[in-house]
Amino acid sequence: MVQRNLILIIILFSSCLTVFSQEKVKKINFTILDASFDIGDIFYQDSSDEYWGNYEEKSPFSIGANIGFEYPINKYLGLESGFRISYYIKKMKETETETNQKRDIDGIYWGPYFSPKIYLVPFQNGSGALYIENRFSLAYSTINLPSGLNMKRRYDKMIFLYDLVLGAHCKVSNNSFFNIIVGYNSFSFSKIKKFENNKIKNKTPFQFGMGVSFAL
Repeated sequence: MVQRNLILIIILFSSCLTVFSQEKVKKINFTILDASFDIGDIFYQDSSDEYWGNYEEKSPFSIGANIGFEYPINKYLGLESGFRISYYIKKMKETETETNQKRDIDGIYWGPYFSPKIYLVPFQNGSGALYIENRFSLAYSTINLPSGLNMKRRYDKMIFLYDLVLGAHCKVSNNSFFNIIVGYNSFSFSKIKKFENNKIKNKTPFQFGMGVSFAL
């Protein structure tokens, strides 16, 4: 429900903006911080279910980076293709034992992506612009499980990921730009390995990123 509302907010915001011209230029884009998370449980929260028993958990968190080449179709539309890699971790620990044994889940996902960009309202004096980006990627993903679950410790799978973000593209010099994005990320480690009858939080729907671009 939260993810759906976030997508609707971004779409409604973009529909209220007037599309203006953006400088037509090829760019190399580096996202040096590409983070996604679930707003809520920053600290450990008590929980229980049939599968994991009694435990404490934090919401999962993912951090990574990507590099892409952007080709301008016209002054309003750009197409970017590139490569992304991210590491994710979910903190968990038992509460039924004196040792409170850690039961962390972690893994990585990486692969190519393709993303159309629509440039919206420009800043004054051509110093940048707002844009909407739809990123589609096919990622090789792994998950590492804690011991004692009566199953393999590691699973891997190819998964489809979708990001929808609102970004700000700010000119630093004639050939360089600073970028910042906020939006929605579809990653969930349940896409790699599903657990029956469990309630653990496995999604990272909120996305935040920063990076730089260089004109070619």
